[in-house]
Amino acid sequence: MLIKIRRYNDKAGYSDDFHRICDFLIRINQAGVITPHFLWARWAWQFGPYMSMEHVSSIGIAEDNGKIVGLVTYEYDLGEAYFCIDHDYNFLKPHLMDYAIQNLSFEGKLRIALPDGDLG
Repeated sequence: MLIKIRRYNDKAGYSDDFHRICDFLIRINQAGVITPHFLWARWAWQFGPYMSMEHVSSIGIAEDNGKIVGLVTYEYDLGEAYFCIDHDYNFLKPHLMDYAIQNLSFEGKLRIALPDGDLG
């Protein structure tokens, strides 16, 4: 296991990172929806005219040997964080939380969205 949290590429639009995250969201929700607040269609939708592309490289991607296992992103702009994590990698939550605080906060504030009942 070689886990790395990296930044989303700085390319607006439908880059390789975009497609890999879309595939990741489909994969982790296939057996049962675990990220009801952030399915693949929402990921695709957010790349429309309302999302601030200025900060797209602030989005965090957790990878295990190149396989995407976690995502922390904003929807419109900095100051909000949505977490999507493969159940087998729940131990990454604190690390992705730290990443979000450091990279997605706006003026020292961050709104966090997690599925109901997910406090751990």
